[in-house]
Amino acid sequence: MLENNQMKKCIKDIAKHKMSLILRAKRHGMYEDFGAKEMNKIRHKYDVIENWKYIREFEDWCMNYSPNY
Repeated sequence: MLENNQMKKCIKDIAKHKMSLILRAKRHGMYEDFGAKEMNKIRHKYDVIENWKYIREFEDWCMNYSPNY
C-alpha cells in the first residue's frame, strides 16, 4: 500500500514538472540540458525500483521534447 501511494506521488510530481517545463519552453525557448534539474529532483526523491519506469519515461520525455510553435 505504501509503495502504491509513493508511486502515485511520483506520477503526480512528474506531471507537475512536465507542465512547468512546457510553459518554460513556450516562454523562454529550449536550451541545452532541458529538464535536467527536474530529472535530478525526481530521481533523488523517488529512486526506488517501483518508480524506475516512470522516472525513465520522464527522462526520455525531457530529452525528446519539442514544442510546436
